Amino acid sequence: MRLLALAGLATLFLAACDGGPDPEAARGYATQIDEKAAKQCAAGYQTFLRRFPAQTSDTRGIDAPLKSIDLFPPMFFAPFDQQEFETFAGGYADDARDRLLNQRSTLVRTGTTRKNDYAEANWRAYCDGMRQMARTLRNLG
Repeated sequence: MRLLALAGLATLFLAACDGGPDPEAARGYATQIDEKAAKQCAAGYQTFLRRFPAQTSDTRGIDAPLKSIDLFPPMFFAPFDQQEFETFAGGYADDARDRLLNQRSTLVRTGTTRKNDYAEANWRAYCDGMRQMARTLRNLG
């Protein structure tokens, strides 16, 4: 009986340590995304163009005036934070994990496209994707 109780406690401990769903972290990530989206999207497209004018039509990647740190919270571009986010996402069921990781990949692509081409359609895709990702995370939280 005592051995059974210890085995039950060990199972609970392992379950707690195995990176299960963390609603508090989900809300924290959503807040970080909301902050970036507010800075980049809330004032509208014309304000975005005034804040971050493209330097030339040939502006690309690292030379662009708009950097990853301007567009994304760290879990979308900083390697250590990306790993933490993947661990966080891994605590959810496969479908939720896959949705989070796919949305993150899509956001990185749309953000990169936006850095390279300031067209309104790219700005809108980025803003819509950021808002959708924040909603997904809040729904998990």
